[in-house]
Amino acid sequence: MSKIREKVVDIACDPFGNYAITEIIMTWPKSVCEPIFESLRSHIAELCIQKYSSPVLERCLEFAPDETRSQYITELVLCDRLPTLIKNSYGNYVI
Repeated sequence: MSKIREKVVDIACDPFGNYAITEIIMTWPKSVCEPIFESLRSHIAELCIQKYSSPVLERCLEFAPDETRSQYITELVLCDRLPTLIKNSYGNYVI
């Protein structure tokens, strides 16, 4: 898990790696996925607008523990790029 955590942002942006992260989030226990959720935090806005990482964030919002989900939502709401995210062809799915 430490290797994944170190590179999770890069893996989430990869055309094939995003599938691996998404599968991990959907099938592994939340407690095991917490390092992934933590590593993605503070990158939410930039990952929302990318083709390959936006589905990862959708799954994070669906499968993350309530506290983590709340932190992600707060980060999005307070983001100065929120209007851009809403209009973005990938970001709007996350929003």
